Amino acid sequence: MVLSAVCTAVAVLPVALAVLPLLAFYFLRIRNIYIASSREIKRYDGLSRSPIFANLGESLNGIATIRANGSIPFFKEKFSASQDANTRAFFAFIGISRWLGFRLDSIVLVLLSFASVLAVFFNEQGWFDIDPSVLGLALTMLIQLAGMFQWMVRQSAEVENQLVSGKLREWFSRIFFHKNHISQREK
Repeated sequence: MVLSAVCTAVAVLPVALAVLPLLAFYFLRIRNIYIASSREIKRYDGLSRSPIFANLGESLNGIATIRANGSIPFFKEKFSASQDANTRAFFAFIGISRWLGFRLDSIVLVLLSFASVLAVFFNEQGWFDIDPSVLGLALTMLIQLAGMFQWMVRQSAEVENQLVSGKLREWFSRIFFHKNHISQREK
């Protein structure tokens, strides 16, 4: 779909090819920055989520002791601090997502503006005979690029995050297996 939108715009205005390499370079640069940031923020989110569940489990298992010793304010503060750390990670993820959205929308805006201005200019000069319906189709497809770019980058980041998660899971399982294997040999 992305390729068809760009090809339609280039078919209507071949001069639009002049701006595509710059926009492609900018797109790849933004994608790499987003993926690196997203990976670290997701890692921090996972690390900050673990204390919340641990604190919740401790509180539920020891609720009678907590009430008997009057430690409710301590556990509230501990849970609040854990929740604040996790909320910071979530807010950072929302912030980086909006950063990505703005940058990708700006790529589409530049391409759309470039194609529109050139279409009017070339039609006025008589250099190209541009059919308005085909131009409208090309501009409509370029407008759809904004959503497709964001979807592509987010999906590729999610795939990479899941691959990193899978690699970590495999690494920890090897350590656990090795540790159990050594302890069984010692017996």
